[in-house]
Amino acid sequence: MSQGAVGPGPIGVPDVKVCGLTDPGQARACATAGAWGIGLVFARASTRYIDERAGREISRALPDHVARVGVFVDPEPAAVARLARAVGLTHLQVDGRFNLAALGEAAGLPVVEAVRVAASADPRRHGHSVRLVAGGGASSRAPVRRGRRPAVR
Repeated sequence: MSQGAVGPGPIGVPDVKVCGLTDPGQARACATAGAWGIGLVFARASTRYIDERAGREISRALPDHVARVGVFVDPEPAAVARLARAVGLTHLQVDGRFNLAALGEAAGLPVVEAVRVAASADPRRHGHSVRLVAGGGASSRAPVRRGRRPAVR
């Protein structure tokens, strides 16, 4: 069993987040296949950018046990917190310039920082491609818990 929403799953079984989906059906299919989380890209420069309405539709299509990870670049804490509540995010993933403490406090959600790994780098030096760098506060939503994985048909 997973030890937490962002943490190690069973030994030898990675928690997988599928990022950049723009269609609720695709997100539901990934959840059915066992994805731990779905990354919703709110970085306007990305070709996978979605707006708040699309984020809500994708979020509503997912089972409760699947993490909804908002992906942001150079995020503004107040705007991120508002969007997180409107969409129903359970985690934030950030890149660029940001104030980690302000983000965690404003949104009340776990914040994951992207870690860039060069293609030529030895991945064993980095451990994980992301790391939990701040936890949600008392106002955070209930933690995402792993449920039984649905059978893939």
